[in-house]
Amino acid sequence: MDLASIKELFESSAKEHQAQTKAMLTKFGEAEVKTSNRILGLLRDLKELFITNSKERKDEPQEHIHRHQFDIKSNRVFSLLVGMGIVCSATVCRRCVEVPRYPLMGRMQCQSYPLAE
Repeated sequence: MDLASIKELFESSAKEHQAQTKAMLTKFGEAEVKTSNRILGLLRDLKELFITNSKERKDEPQEHIHRHQFDIKSNRVFSLLVGMGIVCSATVCRRCVEVPRYPLMGRMQCQSYPLAE
């Protein structure tokens, strides 16, 4: 069996594959260079714009940004509201748990919404 022809076939295939790979890498390298140059150009433009704006901007003091800080009074108001909510909830729940005026075979019912049989 003649292996020289098979060897030639493998070598030519390898050379062809190598050429295709080299062309592809060159293409991607060129695209990367173009992208990098575009990004650098945009960064330069952004830097120039920032420098121009910072020169044009007047050095006026900025207004103080009001940030609410909870002090003793607001804590008391919050505690009062929470307490009122608890009292109201307890009142509503107590009305539903009371012994019903109309006993229905030992079941409890809410006075506002009687249970249907």
